[in-house]
Amino acid sequence: MKTERHSDGSFLGWLILLPFRFVLGAPLMGENPTNSTFVSDGTGWAAGHRGTFFQPEPLKWQLMAGWKRALWRDVPLVLGIGGWWAWSQAPVLTCAVAGLALGVLFELAVRRHELSGHLEAVEALHESLAGPLGWDSTVKARHWLHIPINYKDEDAVIRCDLPVKLYVGDDEASPFQTSNSVRQQINAFVFQRLGLNGAEMTSTYHLAGANPHVEYAHLPKVPKRVTLSDIEEAIEKAGGSELILGLGRSKSVIMIDLDDDAPHIMQSVGSGGGKSVQIALMASQVLAHDGRVLILDPKGTSHRWAIKHPNVLYCRSMLEIHEGLMGLGAEMGRRQEAAREDEAAIAECPRVLVVVEERNALMEQLQPWWDEYREDWKINYTAETGEKPVKDLPKKCPSISVLRTVSYMGREPRLHLLSAAQQATATTMGGGASRESYAARIMGRNTTPQTWAFLAPNLTARATDRKGRFFLAMHGLSVVEFQGAVLSPKELKKLSMKCFKDEAAQAAAELRPAALFYREPGVTVGEVIAPSSPVPAVVPGVVVSEMSSVPVVSTSGSDQGKQVETSSVSHQNVMTSKRDSAENVIPFDRPVSLRDAVDQGIVTTGLGALKKAAQRPGFPPVAEKRGKTHCYKPSALRDWEQRRPIARPKPAPAAAPKAEEGSA
Repeated sequence: MKTERHSDGSFLGWLILLPFRFVLGAPLMGENPTNSTFVSDGTGWAAGHRGTFFQPEPLKWQLMAGWKRALWRDVPLVLGIGGWWAWSQAPVLTCAVAGLALGVLFELAVRRHELSGHLEAVEALHESLAGPLGWDSTVKARHWLHIPINYKDEDAVIRCDLPVKLYVGDDEASPFQTSNSVRQQINAFVFQRLGLNGAEMTSTYHLAGANPHVEYAHLPKVPKRVTLSDIEEAIEKAGGSELILGLGRSKSVIMIDLDDDAPHIMQSVGSGGGKSVQIALMASQVLAHDGRVLILDPKGTSHRWAIKHPNVLYCRSMLEIHEGLMGLGAEMGRRQEAAREDEAAIAECPRVLVVVEERNALMEQLQPWWDEYREDWKINYTAETGEKPVKDLPKKCPSISVLRTVSYMGREPRLHLLSAAQQATATTMGGGASRESYAARIMGRNTTPQTWAFLAPNLTARATDRKGRFFLAMHGLSVVEFQGAVLSPKELKKLSMKCFKDEAAQAAAELRPAALFYREPGVTVGEVIAPSSPVPAVVPGVVVSEMSSVPVVSTSGSDQGKQVETSSVSHQNVMTSKRDSAENVIPFDRPVSLRDAVDQGIVTTGLGALKKAAQRPGFPPVAEKRGKTHCYKPSALRDWEQRRPIARPKPAPAAAPKAEEGSA
C-alpha cells in the first residue's frame, strides 16, 4: 500500500497525516522510495528513484514491508501507554510482568541467534551436497535436510534424504558413484558443515523403498572416570586369560584375552597419561588368578604396591633387570622342553606377565651397562687368574635378545609382555617384526601422529587431552576408545591377594622367597628367580635360579645334595618336577658394599684393611656398581675370608725410658 503525498503540500496537511503514516508504517515524509508494499518486502529502489552519493543502496528499514514497520512503531507505543496505566493501578504487579517480559525477550533473542546459526549451517550443507547428489535447483534445503535446532545434543538425530536415482552400490563405473566414496563424501560434508566430530557419530543408510535416506546419531559418551566398583563385577566373571581395561561407550566393558586376542600388549602414552595406572590394573588381575608378575622398572618407583607381593619379582637396577630377563629366558626354555615331553605340562605352569616400564629409557641404558659389565669382567678375571679370558662375553646384551625372543615365542609357554613407552618407535620395539607380536596396542594422551602411523598404520590418528583416556587398536584394524579404571594402592593390593585362599596361606607365602614360578607350598613347578632381599636359609619346595654365581642344589633323587657351580653368564637349566622337593636352599647372593660386609659380619676384617685388600690381587671381582660404590658377592667374600693369610701379631715395642722431670 503506497501512501500518496498530500496534494497541496502544506505543512498543515502533512501534520494531519503524520499520525496515520506512523500507525500504518508508511514513510513519514514523501513517497516510498523502494518497491516494497504494505504486505511484501522490497528488493531495491522504486522506478524513477536512484540512490544518492551518500546512500547508494536502500536501507533495510526502507525495504521492510509496511506491516513490519507498523509493528516496530506501534508495539512499543502500546506497551508504553499500557505500562504507564498499569503502573498507576498496581506498581508491584507491573514490575513483575515487566521482568517476566524482559526474560522472555532475552530468551527469544538467544533462540534467534541459535536459529540464525542453524539456518546458515543448513544452507551451507545444502549448497555443498545438493549438486553432487543430483538434487534439482528448485529443491530447497528444508525439503531434504531434516536437521533439528539442537542437532549437537546427544539424543538428536539428523536425517538427510537422498535422490531415488542415486546409486551407492559397488558396481558403478564412475569413481564417485562407489559405495565408499559416496558415503565418505556425504559424511565428510555433513560433519564439516555442521561442526560435528565424525569419530563420535554413526551413520545409517536406509536405501530400500521409495524414500532413501541416511540418519546420523551421536555415539554415547565415554565415562569421564572409572573406579573399581564400576568393573568389579566384570573382573569377578573374567577368566584367567582375560584382562579388564576399563569402560567404553555406553559403559561397555573393554577387555583383552591373552590367549585368543593378543599374547602381548604395547602401551605408547605420553608422560602423565596414566600408563602405570593401567599397567597396575592388568598386573593385579594376573596376580588375582594365581599368576606371576616380573616388573622391570628402571625408574624403580612406578609400582610401590607390588614391591612386597609374594608372587612379584621387582627389578630396579640394570643388574637385577638383566638377571630377571635371563631367568625368564631359562624358564621359557624349561617350559618348551617340558611341553615336548607332555603337551599338558604348560597348562600346569602359572601365567607370567612381564611388565617393561619406561622401555625407551631401558633400551638406552641396558646395552651401555652390558658394555661396562664386560670390561669389568675381563679386568677382574685377569686380576684373579693372571691370564686373559679365552672366550669373551657376547658384545650384544643377552637380556635384550631374551626380551625379543619372548615377544616372538612367549604365547605358548604363557609368558606375556606388557611394554610401556612414552613413544613406541622401531628402535625401541626392535623393528617392525617385533611390532607385529604386539597385537594389542594402546595409545593415549600425547601420542603423536607418527606413533599412530607406526603402531596402527591403517587407522586414523586420534587425539585426547584427558588423563586415563586410551585408544585400543587390535591388530591395527579397529580402534576402541575407553576410560581406564583408577584403583588405589589398597584396592590393587586387595585385588592381587585374591590368589590366596585365606590369611594363613598369604602369611605362608610371604615367608618364602619371591618365587616367580612357584605354584603352591610343597610343589615345585619350575625354577625360581632369586629374591632381592634376604630370605630364610631353608624353604621346602623351592629351587633357587641359576642366575647367581652361588652353588645351586639339585633336586633330582640321585643328585640330591650335590652342588653344581654355575656362572652368571652360562645359565644351566635346573629341571624339577612335582615329585621333587628341595631340602636345602641357598639364599640369594645379593652383592653388598665393603661397609655392609663389615656391618653384617660377612668378614671379620676392619673396613680400612678391607679397602686395602680390595686393591691387591686375589680379592673377589666386583659384581655390581652402584654409582661409584663397588659391590661384591657375600659368598665370594666368605671364601676370600677363609683362604686369606692370617697376619702374625707383631711384637710389642720396648717401653721407652721415663723422661726426667723438667726435661723436654
